[in-house]
Amino acid sequence: MPHLNCDKCQLKCGRYDIYVECKICNKLYHIKCIGMSQQQFEESATVYSCCTKEKTKTHEIMKALTTSVTDKTTSIQSQSQEPTLANIMSVLNIIRNEQAIIKDSVDNCHDRINECNQLLKQQEVRLSVCINKIEDVEAQQVALTKENIELKQKINDLEQYLRRNTVEIKGVPEARNENILTVVQAVGTVIGFDISKQMIDACHRIGAASQVNNTRPIIVKFVSRLDKDEFVSKRRVKRNLVVGDLLADIARLGRSDTPIYINDSLTQTNRILFFKANLFKKENNIKYLWCRNGKILMRQEDKSRVYEIRTEKDFNDVH
Repeated sequence: MPHLNCDKCQLKCGRYDIYVECKICNKLYHIKCIGMSQQQFEESATVYSCCTKEKTKTHEIMKALTTSVTDKTTSIQSQSQEPTLANIMSVLNIIRNEQAIIKDSVDNCHDRINECNQLLKQQEVRLSVCINKIEDVEAQQVALTKENIELKQKINDLEQYLRRNTVEIKGVPEARNENILTVVQAVGTVIGFDISKQMIDACHRIGAASQVNNTRPIIVKFVSRLDKDEFVSKRRVKRNLVVGDLLADIARLGRSDTPIYINDSLTQTNRILFFKANLFKKENNIKYLWCRNGKILMRQEDKSRVYEIRTEKDFNDVH
């Protein structure tokens, strides 16, 4: 017997190797390559099949048909060494019968294939419906996200508009039981703007009182926007405003060289945006960043265009 190779490891099956042969496809396998123990090998009497049930069944049918035809042909030939017309017709009838059996088997296969195709088409339809629904949901999600951003922007704009008469003063030292109106009037006097009680709608410090921080910002809401705008413009004239410029009773509470800032009161959203804009300004050598009437403005150089910053995306427009 010639040495053949194992279909698993491709090594030869020698005379001293223990191996089995598939009864269907005649391939050889070392028993260790197919996970068969010595005991299983002895119990199986070397009968082994590596082929699937369908393949085995088909092989058995073809083997049976071939055996049947061969046996019947041999039987006919044994009856007469010289083939006669009757013998030939008998063989043809046998072949026709076997062909009919094969045809029925093929037809059954076609029916199963058609069933599978129908199921596949149904799955394709359902998959298409699911994909369409997913695309619709994604489109709605994009639209809702855009609408949400627009609504947040409108709310922020409205809140900022409500602050149009309000300024924020930072850097003024705080005293216990202080008269905040008097403090605001002192700041107005220093910058050259007399503030009467009738001009002020409300003024107070913001944030919780703390022994560590005695310079909480002051919020001042004017009755008239004109008064507010003039108050801010006077501050721009006097650029170097420090604590030492205030009344002695106030100035002694802090360092005299501490700067005092007067700006528009911004919403929380705009405060965060201004902070990020200031970082962007420093990182990109932008010369000007300021607020006017609640709007954040930025300019690259003296003769550059002024850009309004409404979102972080607007940073990229500044050049």
